[in-house]
Amino acid sequence: MSAFLLMCIPFGTERIASAQGCPAWKEFIASINPEHSSWKELYNLFIKYRGCGDGTYAEGYSDFVTRSLARHWDRLDQLAILSDTNKSFRDFVLTHIDATADRDDIALLFSNAQERCPASFIALCSVIVDAGHAALAEGVGAKFTSFAGFELGTVTLATIQKALGPAQLVETGEAGEYTASVCYRVPGGVVMFFAGEMDGPEHNLSGFGFAKKPDRNPCSKWPTALAVPDLIIGGLHLGISVSEFTRIVGVPIRMIGKKAYADFESKRTMSKEEIHRLPEELQAMVKTGEQQNYFDVVVSVVATFSNG
Repeated sequence: MSAFLLMCIPFGTERIASAQGCPAWKEFIASINPEHSSWKELYNLFIKYRGCGDGTYAEGYSDFVTRSLARHWDRLDQLAILSDTNKSFRDFVLTHIDATADRDDIALLFSNAQERCPASFIALCSVIVDAGHAALAEGVGAKFTSFAGFELGTVTLATIQKALGPAQLVETGEAGEYTASVCYRVPGGVVMFFAGEMDGPEHNLSGFGFAKKPDRNPCSKWPTALAVPDLIIGGLHLGISVSEFTRIVGVPIRMIGKKAYADFESKRTMSKEEIHRLPEELQAMVKTGEQQNYFDVVVSVVATFSNG
């Protein structure tokens, strides 16, 4: 039961929030305690300090949002009114249901949204559930994003070749089917690193995998001076069954022929450097407050089975 695994992170640029002066940290924390603060107070902070959504401020917002939805569900009507008034605020709230929050709170807000939702707020409850699913997936999916010391989205195929030695770059397909890859032989199999059409001319790393036998050649030999990596990613390894794969990924899978697919969707806040690399017209919109400061992220895990 050999398995080939591929992890990829396509990033989609979303709208970016405006930058203004941020409140003092103690003032911010005091004003965002869900035990005595309301959704209206959060809304006022959102309007006044739209650019203060990074780092510890983001975690403070996330704590307020998830704890309020988990432990103060009786205030949902306040959130519904404000969300209907300002769709950007609704999106802001949903963005802060994320993996930095307490998982018990996320589980409780799931229960509230699914079992205690007033009929008039069904649409809002539905998107809360979707955001909660994404938050849980973000935490689980992250364990599949690094292998052999390389993190998806942080290096290029050239960086990998510099670290592991020369390997022929093989390019296949066109447009959306385009793939560039390098391959290395290791005891018990082969290791491959990938980039796709959206990963730029520098071939940013968007996937990696391993298999007992390569479906492409040539493959270079893994350098003898470096330790050979264990062929394990997030608990997944060659020889597992479909049921084991399903248990390890922890999310529903799709079977197409002999391939199993598991997807994890989440959002990642953009860094200041990433914002500065955006086209000028997008950077100019920072001051308007029309845009969100995150990427949509999808981590996909794919396994091919020779048996069930």
